[in-house]
Amino acid sequence: SFSSVPEHPLKKSITGVFDINPRLKEINDELLWRLCPQGNMFENAPFDGDTSFKSVKKYEQKRTNELKEQFASTLSKAKELKDFESTLYSANSFVRPRRASSLEGSSKSGGRKKLDRALLKNYIKYSDE
Repeated sequence: SFSSVPEHPLKKSITGVFDINPRLKEINDELLWRLCPQGNMFENAPFDGDTSFKSVKKYEQKRTNELKEQFASTLSKAKELKDFESTLYSANSFVRPRRASSLEGSSKSGGRKKLDRALLKNYIKYSDE
C-alpha cells in the first residue's frame, strides 16, 4: 500500500541494517506521525515535564523523599506490630481469665484460651491516643 505519508523514523534503525521492532511495520505511519509528530518525537518531557538542566536532580530528590516516607511509614507499622505482639504474648494480657465454674469442670472444657476481644479493642483504641 503506497501512501503519501512518509515512513516514520521509529520504524527504522540508526544504521538502516535491521529493523528495531518488526511489529512496528504493522502499525500505520499516519498513526505514528499523529502520536509522535515531526518536531516533537516524544510527547511528554521526562522528569515531570521540566526541561531545565537540574530537572533530573530535582526529580530524583522528589522520588527519594517519597520512598523515604513510604519506608518510614512501613517501619512505624512494623514497630507497632512488634510492640503489640510482645504485649499480646508476654503474659496472656488479652486472654479471658477462667471462671471458678469452669475451673471445676476443667476436664470437660478444653485447654484452649479465649481472646478477650473487648480488651483488645480498648488496647487498640487507647494506643492510638
